[in-house]
Amino acid sequence: HLSFKATNSFPDNDLSDLVPALGASINAYTDFDSTCYYLNLPSEQLEQGLALLAELTRYPLIREHDVRAEKDIIIEEIKQYANEPETDFSDYIQQQYFSLNPLRRAVLGTPGSVRAASADKLRTFYKQHYHPRNAFIVACGQFDEDLFKTLLHKHFGSWQSPGDWAPEDFSRF
Repeated sequence: HLSFKATNSFPDNDLSDLVPALGASINAYTDFDSTCYYLNLPSEQLEQGLALLAELTRYPLIREHDVRAEKDIIIEEIKQYANEPETDFSDYIQQQYFSLNPLRRAVLGTPGSVRAASADKLRTFYKQHYHPRNAFIVACGQFDEDLFKTLLHKHFGSWQSPGDWAPEDFSRF
């Protein structure tokens, strides 16, 4: 949610306005062990698409007022899922049988954990977990692979992981 609210180059949620102008669609989801951003677009918009994905993954602003605004939305989603028997049962199974495992926690969290979130806590989490060592890019369709490698390096090549780990050499793709 927060990545789409504001990034360095799109501080006013105007990233979402640009996507349809490119003939593209974009979305994201979070699961137990991953966050996936996906973008469908014409191959002629490859560079703009990679630039948009770089903005979402590398440069979210995570502002306090955006965090406050999203809390009610997420808490409402949690309530909606609690009213779906299949999801509610899955949550029950997770809590009962993964009692010593992080999988016991719901992906969306709980109303209490959402209320306790702050921009500072989320930025710290982002810095710890959202970096090249924990990321990969998948591209499908008809496009120029050499151009893709060049653009990948341009938009993601300077992305750093914590510690002494170095990203893969993009020429190996």
